[in-house]
Amino acid sequence: MSKQEEYLKVLREQLGPVVDIDADTVIDEQGSVRFENLSAPEVQHLRPTGMTQGESGGQFYADLYDELADEADFNEVYRTGEQGYYGRDLGGKKSPETDQKFSDKLFFEGLASPVNAEQQELYDMGVFARAFPQEIGVEEDTVWSRARTKQEEFNKDRLGGFKVLALNEAQKAEYDAFYGESYSPFISHDVQYRHEGRDIHNVANSNFKTGWLVGWGSIKESAAEGLSVLGDIIGSERLYAAGQENAAFVAYENAKLPHFVNDISTIENMSDFGDWVAGITGVALPYMLGIIGTVAAGTVVAGTAPVWGSAGGLAALFTGGAIASAPWVWIYSGETYGHMKGDMDQKNAGIALASGSFMTLMDRLGLKGLLKASTGLKQDALEQVAKIYSTKKGVTLDVARKRVGAEVGKLKTDILADIGTIATLQMSKSVLAKNIAQRTSVGMAVESGTEFLQESSGFLLGHLGTHDDIRGEMDWDEYKRIAINATAGGLVLGGTIAGTTSTYTNLQGFSKLKRDVGPVPQDKDYVGGTLDENMNYFLNEPEPDFVGPEQVILGPDGKPARKQKPREEGESGAQSWANRDAQAEAEEAYKAGAKEDTSKTRGGTKSLWQNIKEFPKRFTQKIGSYWQERVFKDADPETKRLYATIASLAGMAKKSFMQSLDIGGMKRQLFQKYNFEIDELQARLNTLLGVGVRGRTSEEATAIFLEYLEAKRNNEEMNPAHKALEEQLEQLRLDLGGQIDGTLGITDNFYKDITALLANEPGAKHGYKPFWFQDSARLKIAEVLKDKNGFIKKLMDANWTKEEAESFYDYLESGPMGYDKSQLRELGFKNFPSRSMKQSKDILTTIFGEDSKFLETDPFQRAKENFQEQTNYAIDRKYLGLDGIKLKKLLLMLKDRMGDRWDNRIMTNFLDSVAASRGDYRRMSNKKIERTIGHITFFNTFSHLDLSMLASLPEAALVLMGATRDKRLMELFQLGVNDFARKNLIEAGHAWSYINPKSGVTRQEYTRNLADFYRYGYGGSTHGAIGQVGIDDAVYKASKIKEFAMKTFFMANLLKVYTDTTRVARLSLANDAIFGDLEIIAMFPRGSEGRSSGLFHDAFERLRDLNIDPDRLALKYDKVVRVARAMLNEGGDLSQTEQLYENILALDSVDPDGGDFINDMDIARMTWVDNAIAHPEAMNRPIWYSNPYYRLFTQYNGFMSVFTAHILPRIWRSIKQGDPTARYSTVAIGATMIMLAFLSQAMKDEWRYGGRPGWLNEKGFYQRGIASSGLLGTPERILGAISPIYDASKKHWETTPEWLLGRAGHTIEELLGPTYAHGEQIAKMFLNHLEGDKDRRNMYLSREIPFLGKNKDFKEWNLGRGDINLESALKRTLPFN
Repeated sequence: MSKQEEYLKVLREQLGPVVDIDADTVIDEQGSVRFENLSAPEVQHLRPTGMTQGESGGQFYADLYDELADEADFNEVYRTGEQGYYGRDLGGKKSPETDQKFSDKLFFEGLASPVNAEQQELYDMGVFARAFPQEIGVEEDTVWSRARTKQEEFNKDRLGGFKVLALNEAQKAEYDAFYGESYSPFISHDVQYRHEGRDIHNVANSNFKTGWLVGWGSIKESAAEGLSVLGDIIGSERLYAAGQENAAFVAYENAKLPHFVNDISTIENMSDFGDWVAGITGVALPYMLGIIGTVAAGTVVAGTAPVWGSAGGLAALFTGGAIASAPWVWIYSGETYGHMKGDMDQKNAGIALASGSFMTLMDRLGLKGLLKASTGLKQDALEQVAKIYSTKKGVTLDVARKRVGAEVGKLKTDILADIGTIATLQMSKSVLAKNIAQRTSVGMAVESGTEFLQESSGFLLGHLGTHDDIRGEMDWDEYKRIAINATAGGLVLGGTIAGTTSTYTNLQGFSKLKRDVGPVPQDKDYVGGTLDENMNYFLNEPEPDFVGPEQVILGPDGKPARKQKPREEGESGAQSWANRDAQAEAEEAYKAGAKEDTSKTRGGTKSLWQNIKEFPKRFTQKIGSYWQERVFKDADPETKRLYATIASLAGMAKKSFMQSLDIGGMKRQLFQKYNFEIDELQARLNTLLGVGVRGRTSEEATAIFLEYLEAKRNNEEMNPAHKALEEQLEQLRLDLGGQIDGTLGITDNFYKDITALLANEPGAKHGYKPFWFQDSARLKIAEVLKDKNGFIKKLMDANWTKEEAESFYDYLESGPMGYDKSQLRELGFKNFPSRSMKQSKDILTTIFGEDSKFLETDPFQRAKENFQEQTNYAIDRKYLGLDGIKLKKLLLMLKDRMGDRWDNRIMTNFLDSVAASRGDYRRMSNKKIERTIGHITFFNTFSHLDLSMLASLPEAALVLMGATRDKRLMELFQLGVNDFARKNLIEAGHAWSYINPKSGVTRQEYTRNLADFYRYGYGGSTHGAIGQVGIDDAVYKASKIKEFAMKTFFMANLLKVYTDTTRVARLSLANDAIFGDLEIIAMFPRGSEGRSSGLFHDAFERLRDLNIDPDRLALKYDKVVRVARAMLNEGGDLSQTEQLYENILALDSVDPDGGDFINDMDIARMTWVDNAIAHPEAMNRPIWYSNPYYRLFTQYNGFMSVFTAHILPRIWRSIKQGDPTARYSTVAIGATMIMLAFLSQAMKDEWRYGGRPGWLNEKGFYQRGIASSGLLGTPERILGAISPIYDASKKHWETTPEWLLGRAGHTIEELLGPTYAHGEQIAKMFLNHLEGDKDRRNMYLSREIPFLGKNKDFKEWNLGRGDINLESALKRTLPFN
């Protein structure tokens, strides 16, 4: 036994099993334990090597902590499993009852000095907790208070009244101000804990940032005081006390902010003045943003009024101003109430409310005056246009002014058709300077006046509202200081804001007018026409009325004015395939391209340098965008047109070249239309038959309907029990269709669309038969997957081999959804062989019987599945051809035209793009691994996406991208809110009828926007919130339980509500933007001089971005508007685009072109939404996101991948292009996205940590906020890997290898995605459990609990920190608790 071991043995025998060596070290039977995160002065030790020297206070704190641990029962020793610098175990003492750590309690009680942000937070919480009893005169007598008294007395005796360190910068500044820095009692002139954002003297590094925090803090404090006002009004002392407690807490938090220049009397030089301006700007900005936000909120509430019927009258009473003003009346009332003295019975809530109302009125009037637009430059430019018009047309200047629109201040754009473009407009600097000076003077007067009146009202009425007995004398000096600063601040801010606004609106108005009338070159690469026309042009398969896009001459009806005969071989676009095996050539090019696109390390020919060089674009671009630049370089127009056709079909280029959705979009448009219609018919049936109200289920209602259909089919009498409903049931039967010849119901129209698609496809078949709604049969996949053995046995009983049965089951489990299994080879699927068993009624009932659980019994569900299969088949055959031959021929033609510039990877990438859209891209051969990955990604969702709605906040700014900027914007926004409120009401009713069947099902009327929301698929899983975050269908579609869990989760975390809101709002703005641009295009027919103007160019570019041909649709638009006018009989208002649209819809039954126009509008409206609100699909993002082998790494990147590849390029293009309005509004949208990103991160921090976490440094704060906006795109992931948002610098206790390994680990974790992080977290949880470290185990366990697990108060309860129980933790997650 060594001497040290002998020494320890004797020590244990003398002192017991646990020995306190000093204040931060103990010894138990296992050895020495050094307290984690606690540093105390050392005592002198007797060691085998001799006596060690102690530090000042070492023995005092050792005795104090020993005594406290005994009296408060903190004597259970624990270890963390880690070791400190000298190899000692790290750990400490804790309470055996509460598991609270002794060190945490010491910080909370002010008996240990904090050295990091977490300890400082505990210390501050303790100071605040003790402040309330002291404030009301309650003396504390506990073991902890007695210990604090001992500590104070010891420090006095030790230092003779002097201290070594101030606690923080605020304390040091206070003592320096009182004693003078030279005579400060803090002899080291330093502090124990430094805060970011200030110097050692507690002076702010950034006056603007501190002012910003003070502004928000003042709003929070006043809002809390407003709660007390409400308590006073209704006589609730509890509510009053809650408000006072919250206000005191916020005031305490605000008091911890650093000093900044906010008093004009302290200004001594220009530097001070600059700091003062920055500070007051920071203070004012939260108030301005809040006012603007509440105006928007008022619009939202007002927009819901029509939805609630008679209850909507109440909402209507508070529209606009009242709703927008209410929060600020609350806040300003609270501010005035806070100036009052005494208790509730000594304050006057009525005076506070009156003051709050007056201050709010001043704010609204002041803001309106500041932000008023200036049009001096634009008016001067219109005068120039009028003079040019007068000269060219030979009319007087007065006539020209009226014709141009100078008198009303708005250009009448049709004049450009008469005079062409104008390139000579000049900006008048004198007009600009005069306008700015006028607006600045007005702004200074308005804002200084409103600020003076506001501050005077708050201060004076606060004094007046105090009871006479305690009011005392008015502090006129303080009032004078407040009034002077308010007036001065109003002068500076008012002048600055008004001057800036005037400059912006003047320049923007002039630049826009100059752009509109000036010449702008058109894009020569635009092709035009439809995808069908361009494909037929190259494949030599003209339709009866086909005219090649380059030879298009449109008549007044919007149709080609002449026909074109089929081209002969050798003509442009013609191609002979008689002596070529296109399939073999394409297959050879595909394989060669696949090898060329594979790195050498994996058996391909691609070099490392080529991988590195191509990585940035391959990482961020769509297939069509990636290859466009290479193909277009030195290409002739015919080659560009050919590539544009291919990209429009199968890869999405940088810009749209013709009218077309990609192949996935076409399927979605057709299927979702009929899916919505069949759902609607079922809802009508359920309402008719009283599902719920009369005790019926939806299944019983369907059975009654099927019984009626059979009776009509067999010419039999219907069931007498339902005779009273015969007329309504008959109407439903006719609307369903497919029952008798000549019907035009849903199934008939669907059959007509499918037949049209397959009309010129030899050998193509569709599955439509009369009465197939009731006669069709389908497998119930959810039941099949539940009982694998039973399903396989059924097949084997029908003479299938076990191998065939298991293979078919595997196919059902992981095969491509929405395809008939027997048609896969015909459609060119590579990874799935066709299966012989068709899902026909005869075959399925022969194998499984009539009532097998494996058969789908719901005819509505069968209809939707049939719609999906028939849609996919028909569109694939129409546009891809048999085994994909049409696309392959187009690609081979491109190969021929490109010659030496051809790259085989073009063939590979485009065919893979189609495969990815159909679920046929690089399928995993190991089904067990595939299933495992599906389970992992499913469970990852619940621990990683609980706060995903907050992360999506920046998306709200994109709703306005490309929207018209006129006075109708708020009106249209209200329309969107109304539609969304109606949607929620409908869905809530359906959900409640599911929970409570007796409540009944009622059918609601859909507005057009709401109908389109469902017709475009946004209400479902694939195209809704689940699809938006990028969760693959395969993860949940095969399991009803998983799908239900996913839907419920995203409804609970509000992501679905938020995503649906943005899409409905976007739809409400679509018509106004689209119709406005169509008016412009229709104004300038082919050959018109105005087509070279910026006005025409910008409208044309906006419309082509919607995947339509602007010229074709504008001609149709012009015609249907004329017909709509006739239908209106000169009644109504055609300037209201929604009314116009509703009348155009009626043309379906009046004029065949009406329906054609609506189909084109569906393309435009759906694209309008998808161009702003991310909608992940295989073709609108880089193809590697569709690789199932990467699914674990790309999880949750659905939004970001599409935003980067599809939306972000449009944002940057809008900023770079010439249209000044688009440029300014896009910059504003980007700034709003960044602001919302910072807001979302602040809200997440508040939920997780109770505020900004201490580990987040200044650089990380800004990097995280900007990255969260999405404007950096997917490269943000790489930035996060190489530049962490926390302090990653090498610490003094780290060795260089340890630091490098830590950085490498962070980089790997960032790049590998959520699965790696989740797995690491679960592993740590189990390892800490095995090691007995309950604190760390519970910490990692908390992160696995959705929602609550990340909440600060819940974590405190779970980790046993502080005196908090579960009930209190849950209450604190709610407002005002």
